[in-house]
Amino acid sequence: MYKKILTLILCAFFVLTGCSSKTAVKSQASTYAVLTKKKKGELLKMKKHYDLIVVRSKGLTTEDMKVLRKKSKQIYFYMSLKKPHHKAETLKADGIFISKIDDADALDALIKEANQNKLKVIVNNAYDYRETVYKNSKMVAGVNQTSMMTKKQGKKYVKQDTEVSTRLKKYLSTCQEKGIATYLVEYTKNTDWRAAINAYCKKHHITYYNPTIK
Repeated sequence: MYKKILTLILCAFFVLTGCSSKTAVKSQASTYAVLTKKKKGELLKMKKHYDLIVVRSKGLTTEDMKVLRKKSKQIYFYMSLKKPHHKAETLKADGIFISKIDDADALDALIKEANQNKLKVIVNNAYDYRETVYKNSKMVAGVNQTSMMTKKQGKKYVKQDTEVSTRLKKYLSTCQEKGIATYLVEYTKNTDWRAAINAYCKKHHITYYNPTIK
């Protein structure tokens, strides 16, 4: 009984807080997975199907891409801004997932380069570089945010600091207003938190992925 009440309280708290967009961005994927820790063999054997997946390009071949195409409508290659290398054009991926951002000018240049090469872009954890994202909104297909609702504390995940959560919610809301799809990755294994996060994301048109959910 207590657990059910806790779940309802968490759901109510998350749903009622934060900015709400009226409709989802048209280009937003309904199902999404960041699979950068999966080995090639695991990727090729996975049974789930998604609208969009993010994977590492290392070791992938043209034949592998054909297999992955049967498992996902869109395939993005992970790319660290610190090591800007990917095989998106060679292997005909749909886009790149830019992570480990530490330079606004480099991010701006990479977004423009990807657009010229007809590659879509998802920008990861870019709150500190949000102005670069906003000004390139027509060239940024989506943004991904991790740990907006929960944070790691020791060996478990607990509620994210209110100040941090509030500003990240506002960031995603602004992205949506500019036509940018929004994605969220959380790592909590707690079923109450999962239910609350899922309820919030449904209300606010954010596609949610948790790698701990099998």
